[in-house]
Amino acid sequence: SSDLLVRVLQQHPQNDRDRIAGLGHAGQLVAGRGVDLEADHVDAGLRIAPYSRAVLKRYLDESHRDFWEAEQVRFVLAGETGRALGLFDVFNAQPVHQRAEVALLVDPSMRGQGLGRQGLKLVEDWAFGRAGLRSLHAEVFTDNAAALHTFAASGYASSGVLRAWYRVGREFRDVQLFQRLRS
Repeated sequence: SSDLLVRVLQQHPQNDRDRIAGLGHAGQLVAGRGVDLEADHVDAGLRIAPYSRAVLKRYLDESHRDFWEAEQVRFVLAGETGRALGLFDVFNAQPVHQRAEVALLVDPSMRGQGLGRQGLKLVEDWAFGRAGLRSLHAEVFTDNAAALHTFAASGYASSGVLRAWYRVGREFRDVQLFQRLRS
């Protein structure tokens, strides 16, 4: 519901490592509580398969590193009960150019409630205010209507389409580019 207004957007706490190490299957994340990363809805991050245990472990082992050293950070959007509602990644950070890419994934059962826009706003506040970025950009598959709407409604300017940019299975897919500059 709309009263689920998110109370925190935080870096993944290092003390959750033990809980995450006990994941049930490779597609679960956030202490096994929530966001199922099935390949059919991970378009925003351009992944075509769930995260493996090895990838998650490597990410957690490196989560103590500074944003500019790691060139990435993952945030968890959590509801009042602590349930994970979505993931927001800032990655491919380039300190010289003060820019990074952003991607989001909202739990399919929670979509349509504005959580993507709310989470992006919190990520922008962090990225532009604390990390000192001047620009965030995103690549979104052109057939991902929900993500296209979320970025456009969040004030990201469309910067064009890259045709046949990513190979997914046996076909190549187009991506729409979006950019938001610090105001």
